[in-house]
Amino acid sequence: VYAQLAIDVGPANIVDMAQRLGVRSSPLEPVPSITLGANGYVWLEGGALESFPAFDVDVVDTTGAGDAFHGAFTVGVAEQRQTREIVRRASATAALKCTRLGSRAGLPSVDELATFLLKHPIARKA
Repeated sequence: VYAQLAIDVGPANIVDMAQRLGVRSSPLEPVPSITLGANGYVWLEGGALESFPAFDVDVVDTTGAGDAFHGAFTVGVAEQRQTREIVRRASATAALKCTRLGSRAGLPSVDELATFLLKHPIARKA
């Protein structure tokens, strides 16, 4: 089960909110997490707050970016990838979507995603 908090949170509240969501102890358990749009993504894993910055792209249209992120996230879970790689791929998918018009028409192909990921190695912890 994946749930997104649809509220505006400031940096001071992120740790507290993530900790209230619980701790994930296996790949099949929920990932307590918060999407922060252009500010990236945070999640709680093993009792520690993890983060991933958003990719810096020229934004054209954000319509469908969240759906693109969650769809790619779900694929990563199904492929049993590690959480940081799931988040990286989901963030890249959403970033690429934002560079084009349209929610569905703006989605990247598998090849476009692979090329983008090659040009953007795993980001350091934010």
